[in-house]
Amino acid sequence: MNNTIQWQLSDAESDRSTFYIYPIDHHWHDKFPAIYIMAKRISNGYWAPLYIGEAKDIGSRMADHERYDEAVRLGATHLHVCNMTYFSETERCKIEEGAIGYWNPPLNKQHKETFEEAIARLLGH
Repeated sequence: MNNTIQWQLSDAESDRSTFYIYPIDHHWHDKFPAIYIMAKRISNGYWAPLYIGEAKDIGSRMADHERYDEAVRLGATHLHVCNMTYFSETERCKIEEGAIGYWNPPLNKQHKETFEEAIARLLGH
């Protein structure tokens, strides 16, 4: 298995970033800002994002994540992590919001369109 993967982070074709792949139960000693994806392998060999998040400190965030148990129950086996050391919190949050909007992971509740918003966007209103 490769130890990196490219994830699309928004509708813009060029908006892709490299994520490092770790076991979901990896013990974090590093402290760095990141965008992360709790993911599972699906039958066609691709990855499915179950939760996408932003962290000021990946080690602290993953130590007691409120969605960890749910992600594991849904089949999450790996954590995909993109180091965002050179991005501000505002920039990281914008990237997180774009990725959640693009992938619509089942465990994310924030940054999702309502049905009415999605229809309006699709109809160009």
